[in-house]
Amino acid sequence: MEQLARGARTALVHAEYHLFQISDPAGPVADDLDVSHNGLVSAVGGAIEVSTGIHTGNVRVSVELHAVQPEPAADWEEIAEISWRSLSGEALVAPLMDDPVDLPSLASRGPGRYRLRVHARGRDTAVDRTVVDGVVESYLLQIWPAAHQDALLVRATDAYGAHLRAQDADDTIVIDQRRLSQHPDRPGTRHPALPPEPRSLNSGATDALPKETRGGKETSPSPTPPAHGARSLGRVNITNSAGFGTGCLL
Repeated sequence: MEQLARGARTALVHAEYHLFQISDPAGPVADDLDVSHNGLVSAVGGAIEVSTGIHTGNVRVSVELHAVQPEPAADWEEIAEISWRSLSGEALVAPLMDDPVDLPSLASRGPGRYRLRVHARGRDTAVDRTVVDGVVESYLLQIWPAAHQDALLVRATDAYGAHLRAQDADDTIVIDQRRLSQHPDRPGTRHPALPPEPRSLNSGATDALPKETRGGKETSPSPTPPAHGARSLGRVNITNSAGFGTGCLL
C-alpha cells in the first residue's frame, strides 16, 4: 500500500531562462541528461533543471516526500522521472541565480539515492514570455528513495514538451507505454511518440502568442535570446534552429 506523503509543501519559485533548479551544496546530484530526453526534467553540470514554458516569472512548486514509490498524480499535463543522488543530504529547489526557496530538502533520508517525478501544468499558457503578474504554471515534485533507473517519460500532452523533445533525440529515452495505455480514454492523454505538430515557439512569433491578459494574468514578451553561441557570465545561452533559447552552466 502506498504510504502517504509527508512534508508536502508549496512555494513560489522564480523561473529564469525557462528553468528552475534542484541542487546539492556538496556537488552533482545527477548524470547529465539533455532536455530532449523527456522535455521536462534534465541535468546539466550535475544540477537538475526543470523546464518551464515561461521565460521569466514565478511558478508554483509543490513538494511531496514519500517513503515508497507513489502513483503519478492525476490531472497533470506532463510527467517525467529522473534518478539522482544526494551527497550532503540537502537537495534544494532554487531559482537559477538566487538562494533556495522555503521548501523541504528533497533528500528526505539524508545522503543517498532517490527518484524524482516531476509533474507540470500550464506550460503552453505563456510560452517564452515574462510573466509580470500572477502565476500561470504549476509543478509537483514527488520524491522517494530508490536505486538508479533510466530517465522515464510518464505522460506527454503539452505542445511545449513536444517542442523540446523534437530537438536532437537520444536513444536512451524510455517511454512508459504501460502507464499511458492504462488510460487510453483520458482526455489529452496520448502516446508520446506521436506528439501533435507544435506551434511556432519562436520568440518572434508574436502572432501565435500575442501580448494579452490570459486568464486574468498579464504577460509580456521575454527578453530576446542571444544569438547562437552567445555567452553570459557563468552560463552559455544556446538558441536552436526553432529560435528557442536554452541555457547550460559553464
